[in-house]
Amino acid sequence: AIAIAIATNKCATMPSSSEEADAEASRVNIFLHAENTRIFSNDHLDRRLPVTLVTGHLGSGKTTLLKHILTNRSNLRIAAAINDFAELNIDEKLVKNVADGAERVVELSNGCVCCHLLDDLKEAVFKLLEKGGAVDTDEVNYLLVETSGVTDPMSVIRTLDAKFGKTFRARLDAVVTVIDSDQFLHSPPSLEAIAQLRAADIVLMNKVDLLQSNGADLDLVEGRIRSYNPTAEVYRTVRSNIPLHKILDVSPADAESAGGDAVIPISHERTKVPLYVSSVGGALRGEGSSSISGSNSSSHSQKKLSGYSSISVTLDDRPLNLAKLEKFITSARVQKLARMKGVLWIHGMDSHRCVLHLSGRGRLGFEQDGKWSGPPKSELAFIGPNVDAELEKEFA
Repeated sequence: AIAIAIATNKCATMPSSSEEADAEASRVNIFLHAENTRIFSNDHLDRRLPVTLVTGHLGSGKTTLLKHILTNRSNLRIAAAINDFAELNIDEKLVKNVADGAERVVELSNGCVCCHLLDDLKEAVFKLLEKGGAVDTDEVNYLLVETSGVTDPMSVIRTLDAKFGKTFRARLDAVVTVIDSDQFLHSPPSLEAIAQLRAADIVLMNKVDLLQSNGADLDLVEGRIRSYNPTAEVYRTVRSNIPLHKILDVSPADAESAGGDAVIPISHERTKVPLYVSSVGGALRGEGSSSISGSNSSSHSQKKLSGYSSISVTLDDRPLNLAKLEKFITSARVQKLARMKGVLWIHGMDSHRCVLHLSGRGRLGFEQDGKWSGPPKSELAFIGPNVDAELEKEFA
């Protein structure tokens, strides 16, 4: 309509050369205004939600890492999307216990996040972004996505890297893969563990305290990691303890950055060491990230990875007898499981809940983990290659 109006005006009045010059200048100014509006618009309107993907084999320390991040998040407001292979999302229950009202814990359903749960992940991210069509940085300014231990993360990476669809307003800052160093030293990695390593920008070589202190085993494990992924950053950790700026695209406030323009504060909360989120991202992505995310090949779509199955047990009518529980968890049948984890109601410890887990080479962990926020009950998940209902009967 504008083009027609200009053409009609030219035919009717035949303006002078100076008038034509003025009209041309006006059109140029219109275009310049549009470009300036796009280029110099408020940054928060275009900021994408930063995402860190946490992956790793069963029992490697992924949930411990999430708890570490949520506990030491400084001024960041973090949302966590947690997927668990087991029917009961035990990890979500553990992480939710340390999150306060500023965070959301988005619980995904049973299964593997890279296949039929992919739509759930898209929906979870979309809900965080839907308010006003942009990221509400006063509500959420970082998202953690934890995959299950039997996930090939390639499809998840492609989803978070997508330039269109429900996750286009999210940016993938880094893929963090956590490994159990002791298990990695003594057992060949599974197919999904190899896929997780190859997709990593950052590898946490966790549980190094279980290896020999002379350093030979540590170097051997790191060498094996680099044989699968020579470009990833590798950090040696105990209980997934690592400074947040090593795994999140954030900068701690210091004398240099606090007074400069390189970082943008994302919160007005007063803390001793505030963290600033990068406005553009990309600093933590590895050299192979672009080719990985753009690849059309996926080992998950070509073969079944582990053949694991899971069952879950819930008992809410009575507390567990500690002696009977000890006999059960030390049995040969349980020791063959790939993973066992749960929150338990133990007789004599009615006010405190207990956390039980089995990982690695049959290592058992048992500890108190705060008070019950509701009626006490026992929930335990078993994951392994041949898990059946007989195991549930033995436990109950």
